[in-house]
Amino acid sequence: MTAQFRAFKQLILTKQGLEIALLKHVKFYCFSFGYNFKLKNIHNNNLKMGNPMGGQPFDAVEKVEMTSLDTIKSTCTTETSKVVDTKNLKPSVIEFIKKSNPNNDPKSLEEQLKNETLEFSEKTIQLIDFNRGVPLRSKIERTMKLGFQNRVTTIEIETLN
Repeated sequence: MTAQFRAFKQLILTKQGLEIALLKHVKFYCFSFGYNFKLKNIHNNNLKMGNPMGGQPFDAVEKVEMTSLDTIKSTCTTETSKVVDTKNLKPSVIEFIKKSNPNNDPKSLEEQLKNETLEFSEKTIQLIDFNRGVPLRSKIERTMKLGFQNRVTTIEIETLN
């Protein structure tokens, strides 16, 4: 419980953490506008994702794709996935645990995390009415598997007429 409280406190103390907690939703809502899409064409982007444990942002790969297009209803569906490379994630997790509990032995931490599957990723799906320029339905799913703190956060938003 203490580690989770410290993780949340660290999240809101940094500029990147505050962006994850507050501005992420605004950016998510406006994401698809300003992009040109072709059906079933994947765009790969290299970007930085905020580090929820503080410190330097992680290098990540983003894949963006329009998965469906309905010209009769004037809607399209866009999907994105952002994934942090696990080789960059493990040292950050170990460093965070060391800072939050200095009594831990670094070698035992590495041994404990050796068999853990670490993951930090986000997936989004948006159904957009391109005549009105409005997202009709949006879903964001953030997965954090950090060995000590595993959670999947899902946010679904539906636009009311």
